[in-house]
Amino acid sequence: MQDIQEIRQSVIERLEQLPAATLVEVLHYVDYLVERTEQTSPQFYTTEHVQNLPATNAFVELAGSWSFEPGELEEILDYIEQSKLAELEEKDVLLD
Repeated sequence: MQDIQEIRQSVIERLEQLPAATLVEVLHYVDYLVERTEQTSPQFYTTEHVQNLPATNAFVELAGSWSFEPGELEEILDYIEQSKLAELEEKDVLLD
């Protein structure tokens, strides 16, 4: 498994290649992952679990090979955003 510094450097190098609008989308996704991680029990992230995750590079390479019809990606991203907002609204209702 790569050490954390190698992973961070790899992510930074790839992020530097993205346009600003895409970086904003990445930031939203990172926020989602941070929130999800904070809500997940720490016992879930055992060393064995982390070692069995696919390599970061494999995901990034796969993501780079996706192709969409014109407007399809925007529709998917809108759906994800709406789902996230609905989930947040549901949590707010449950907390009230």
